[in-house]
Amino acid sequence: MLIATIGSRADTIVYNSFGPAMTITPLPNIPGGYFVGIPGTAQFFGAPFSPSATVDLTSLTGSWAAGLNAMDSIAPFTHPAPITISIWSGSSTGELSTELESWALTVDQLSTNYTLTSTTSPELVAGDTYWVLAGYTGAEGGENFMDWGVNTATTSLGLWELAGATNLDLLTSDSPALEVQGTPTTVPEPSTFLLTGIGFMSILLRSRWRRSSLR
Repeated sequence: MLIATIGSRADTIVYNSFGPAMTITPLPNIPGGYFVGIPGTAQFFGAPFSPSATVDLTSLTGSWAAGLNAMDSIAPFTHPAPITISIWSGSSTGELSTELESWALTVDQLSTNYTLTSTTSPELVAGDTYWVLAGYTGAEGGENFMDWGVNTATTSLGLWELAGATNLDLLTSDSPALEVQGTPTTVPEPSTFLLTGIGFMSILLRSRWRRSSLR
């Protein structure tokens, strides 16, 4: 009896721009990275990446912080701030195409690593360009900022900022800290093909035997 062995679909890292042990590179006078902020307007950061393999998205991890009102400038810097993280298809030139999934996230003013779990598992195709956006709307007062931790020591695709409704401009060549994980798309293993072939041959031979027995 032959048993087809189906490989487990374990998560695999298809992109990672963090430093060792998921660290970021501290920058002078900035809490971990670069920030944007204008009161009462929409602000977005964009981080492009290209997955090393075709997978169904399972999670992404980034280093974010935000302060959206005047109270956020008061220690101990733990005032909650709502932001939105989303993943988009697009081009390598800062043009966005289709939103694939989004998450509502609450952060404080200290750069912290957050891992977001996918519930829709969109397919990410190896070699294609995708964008992770961090954004907020409707900030209050004059102490507004949003921060994305960066790693200056890695190969960089750069950190981008909002330039229009569906376009971003390069802000810095430093690499925004981002890790993307997924499960490889299902491909039948050789044993599966073998079992399928044996089953087909069994049906074919049984059909011929029945025909000969009826003659």
